[in-house]
Amino acid sequence: MRSSDKSKIKVLIVDDSAFIRKVLEMMINEDPECTVIGLAKNGKEGVEKAAELNPDVITLDVEMPVMNGLEALTNIMKNNPKPVIMISSLTEEGAEITIKALEIGAVDFIPKKIDLSSTEIIKIKAFLLTKIKDIAKNSQQTKVEGEEKISQVDSIIKKIGTLKEQTKFEAIKHATYKKGIQNYKILGIGSSTGGPMALQNVIPLLPDNFPLPIVIAQHMPPLFTKSLAKRLNELSNITVVEMKDKATLEAGVAYIGQGGKHFTVKNILTKNVVKLEGERKELLYKPSVDLLFNSLADVYRNKVIGLLLTGMGKDGAMGLLKIKNMGGYTIAQDEKSSVIYGMPKAAIDLGAASSVLPIKKIAEEINKILGG
Repeated sequence: MRSSDKSKIKVLIVDDSAFIRKVLEMMINEDPECTVIGLAKNGKEGVEKAAELNPDVITLDVEMPVMNGLEALTNIMKNNPKPVIMISSLTEEGAEITIKALEIGAVDFIPKKIDLSSTEIIKIKAFLLTKIKDIAKNSQQTKVEGEEKISQVDSIIKKIGTLKEQTKFEAIKHATYKKGIQNYKILGIGSSTGGPMALQNVIPLLPDNFPLPIVIAQHMPPLFTKSLAKRLNELSNITVVEMKDKATLEAGVAYIGQGGKHFTVKNILTKNVVKLEGERKELLYKPSVDLLFNSLADVYRNKVIGLLLTGMGKDGAMGLLKIKNMGGYTIAQDEKSSVIYGMPKAAIDLGAASSVLPIKKIAEEINKILGG
């Protein structure tokens, strides 16, 4: 039995390719919880239909004539904020544009290949529908900030777009660390949907003499993590790099796992290094946060700080619990500041979080427990 039209998630598709528009429309309409209410062939038309049709979610292509995706996104976020999922080419240029789109206000993205095959279409269908439904569910929730009630996604949109100058102004440029650093040897972070912007509200707020190495598992496809690392490095006092296999971990450096590849931390000849791992069929998301967190607990025992940020699903919950059970300190992002509360909530429900904090308080908490 299909849901009534009124209860369905209303989706607007904006793409210059008639083929892609048709494919996405068929995918979305096949789900009983969703319906496509409009199609637009360029950014200008997409902006107009967004205002006219009031969709719950918009899928927005990056490269389009008349008005491109970034221009359309900027207009939508300024005049009629809606949850937007970018449809991005799987290229280095497409990855950099997508990172910019996330800063402007896009909630998430779906990568596509130029020569999109039938096999690829089948692979992204479930992924796309899950994102649409999770994002729509979160956008319908409300919360109170001061005396003003605003939607969850509107709240995130208001916080997105932290500029380098603003971030450095808020950051502790240089901290004086005390005995607290003896208790911890590494910071591990896991994130998914909403993660790139959540990371922009943590990593750039750490001082230039941060005393631990940082390893980050952000669910992303290949190429996109390179652009994310580049952007975070521009914003931060510490160094941020995309991870290389067998790199030795150094204090004050944040290593972002390569998109589409699992990785762990291992002790080799008295040195702790990152190790890219092969395919693991039992692990849905890449890189796996659980795989990373479990390896940190095995290598560092009770000297791990584990941080689980916004994202759909449950990846990282069991790993965070292992870190806590080993005696490490664990933090989960709170519901109000999460774009998608799935991953932090799963950890909190397990009792895996030593503390639950809004995104703007997390860097401060990390510094505090290290004695900075």
